[in-house]
Amino acid sequence: MATDCSAIIITKNEAHQLEQCLKSVAFCREIIVVDSGSTDGTVELATQYGCTVVVTKDWPGFGAQKQRAHDLASARWILSIDADEVVSRELRERIELIVSSNRADGARGYSVRRINLFLGQELRHGGWGDDDVVRLAMKASCRFTPDRVHEKLSVDGPIETISEPLVHDARASVQDVLEKQMRYVLLGLGSTARGGGVPRISLPLFSALMTFLNYYIFRLGFLDGALGFFAAASRAQGKFWKKSGLSPISRVPRSPSKTG
Repeated sequence: MATDCSAIIITKNEAHQLEQCLKSVAFCREIIVVDSGSTDGTVELATQYGCTVVVTKDWPGFGAQKQRAHDLASARWILSIDADEVVSRELRERIELIVSSNRADGARGYSVRRINLFLGQELRHGGWGDDDVVRLAMKASCRFTPDRVHEKLSVDGPIETISEPLVHDARASVQDVLEKQMRYVLLGLGSTARGGGVPRISLPLFSALMTFLNYYIFRLGFLDGALGFFAAASRAQGKFWKKSGLSPISRVPRSPSKTG
């Protein structure tokens, strides 16, 4: 019998990686996919896997879009997952145990440990190895924050932490790194413009340098070797673009976009 849990996913052009995600949440009673206009077969793939698919005409930001998926869920519990993530076997078994226990006075939400893969390899240092994210919660006790980017699942009640891993492979190539950085930068700049502010141009190099030192030196990214160096450098580059207000997105070849 399927677990009384709704897996919720937002997508846009995720056909190249969505299948593994869908397979990993097949134990859920339902899978809700809210798509924002894919043109690569994402909707068809999700439909093939029996998902409930809703296509939206607008893009309100990650928080509001995920809340739409939340509102469509019918199970008692929701599992929020991105298209570039996979529920491990251990995490699936833990979720099934939590949901089946049906505890009335227990936790209302759960934070899970996320294993981050960078260019196909796991990063253990530089701020990557301590990545805990709230992804499982009782539907009636949670909502997504309305942030356009870097949204969070807010839970009204106790939150417990479980160690079983969620595997996150968000940076499969250098191009993925550049595109995701610029998408977040542009969303952030859009929020600044709506607030009446002007992107600051001063000290972008200093901000980038401090970002690199933070992740590579102070947060021990150097222990991951050359991969740690590149990971810290990519964060520093994103900080430089954000602080300088540059928008080199037009120089980056287009590929399927990723969710938050």
